[in-house]
Amino acid sequence: MNISKDIFKYVDLLRGEMPVQDSVQLFSVIAFMVKSDVDWISDLLRLNKQDTVEQLKLKTASDEKLQWFNSNLFTVSSTQLQEIIQFFVELRRSNSDYEIQVLTMLKELNLSLKFGSVDTDSEVITHLFKKLIGSCKGKILYDGACGLGITPIALQAEKTILRDINTTTIGIASILADLAGIEVDIKRSDSLVDNEASHGVDLVVSNPPIGVRVQSQLVSGNEYLKDQFIQAKIPSSASESLWIQQALYQLNDQGKAYLLIIPGWLFRGGYDAELREKIVEKNLVESVTLLPAGTLLNSAVEMSILVLNKAKDSHDIRLVDGRNLGVKRRGKLVLTDEEIQHIVNLINGHDTESNLVKDVSIQEVRSKKYSLHCSEYFEHELNLEELDLGEELKALSALQNEYSITQAKLNQLLSQI
Repeated sequence: MNISKDIFKYVDLLRGEMPVQDSVQLFSVIAFMVKSDVDWISDLLRLNKQDTVEQLKLKTASDEKLQWFNSNLFTVSSTQLQEIIQFFVELRRSNSDYEIQVLTMLKELNLSLKFGSVDTDSEVITHLFKKLIGSCKGKILYDGACGLGITPIALQAEKTILRDINTTTIGIASILADLAGIEVDIKRSDSLVDNEASHGVDLVVSNPPIGVRVQSQLVSGNEYLKDQFIQAKIPSSASESLWIQQALYQLNDQGKAYLLIIPGWLFRGGYDAELREKIVEKNLVESVTLLPAGTLLNSAVEMSILVLNKAKDSHDIRLVDGRNLGVKRRGKLVLTDEEIQHIVNLINGHDTESNLVKDVSIQEVRSKKYSLHCSEYFEHELNLEELDLGEELKALSALQNEYSITQAKLNQLLSQI
């Protein structure tokens, strides 16, 4: 059974009744209900459509994990509802790895669309972070802008702390975590505003939203800003700097943060420049990697990976320029496993001879006014083709001869008019 293909059939059937994003919510909730109590939900198939809908609404109202869900979607989908339930029930009873199959299917569904305003991690990003970070056994992981939580859940930490401002995405993320069998502390929260105490985690892994506008009066007194003590006024465009400070605040003294940020932060002035100076001088920046455009789902924006380390053993900063890796196929970036491993090797220092990597000193970064963008430090050689003058003259002579013949034919035609 190709369950991904089968579930997309139901997406198409429901397309005229509800947005695709709503159908993804519906499948997630039904899949979770089937996992939790397959016998109870199987009994609903004996009821008429109206009674089935009412029972499902009562269930979501009484289950704390499902109260985020808009139960009116059961009514909207009533024509196909029992067939969808039957699909998941049969899948549950015929597969010992139901959770894995459904988790894979739901991730594929979510990755096939941009979920509202959420910056959904692509398969490339998830694969890259898994290889880069490695085993998270025994570690506590935090993501203050988790969205659907696809990457942090895939990392399989001992404990995962997830926060997001969007109630629906938090709901779906909790279902994905349950299917993956990992322990999560998951809550709806505006991580930049709510001033939650530090969890002292081992890892922060996050793809925070791009271009969020900030009201400085809502965040200026927060604890996570006090460690760096930046004197400049917080502008409305400072969200990247706030996410960076919030990540550092959540880490323990040995912790590391892996943040996906837009490259503009690496060289902008004002508040951003002051933060860069602080964290460079405190030797917190381990590496900066520029990624090719298209690494984010449904976006052509270039991104970068900023790695912060509270226990660095080197005073250099590793810069990696991966912008020219990968190829575009049908408008989508494709990075092979070998290319992803190559990026990881460059970041981790396993390929120091490449012209795509350079370790720069803090003193050199000072001289560049604390810019961390690769273009300030890399000198890419121009590969100019050497020309054979004799051959080029022969080619020029042939072209001139061809031109003369064509000109003569044109003149002959004009004389006949």
